[in-house]
Amino acid sequence: MSLTEKPLVLELSTLGKKSSLRKYLSILNENGLYRSCFKEGADLMPRQAVIVDILGNKKAKVLSVQTSEVEKANPNNKWSIDLKGRIESKFIFTTLKSDVVLSFTAGQYFYVALPVERARKERIG
Repeated sequence: MSLTEKPLVLELSTLGKKSSLRKYLSILNENGLYRSCFKEGADLMPRQAVIVDILGNKKAKVLSVQTSEVEKANPNNKWSIDLKGRIESKFIFTTLKSDVVLSFTAGQYFYVALPVERARKERIG
């Protein structure tokens, strides 16, 4: 068995003061073969989710929330609504946005108001 070498192009990704090297993805290149086939990347954010700021006590059962300033300032956000009021804490979750994720590290977590009920886990057997 012999060793072989393959050329590899890396690109630098940065997030604030953090950085990482990752394999260059030609699909993201403007000259890439598949570039014309896509309008948007993967979108995993439910339309009913609203990124919120929690006002006051974050440990209360009923929270005062408002649409996050980060959410309002995002010019690419076509789904945002202006939300202000009170919500039960069971409808608040944390999430990461794609612009705060690098390989092996993540930036700021955001609170999301999402009107869903968690399914109860039932024991089998």
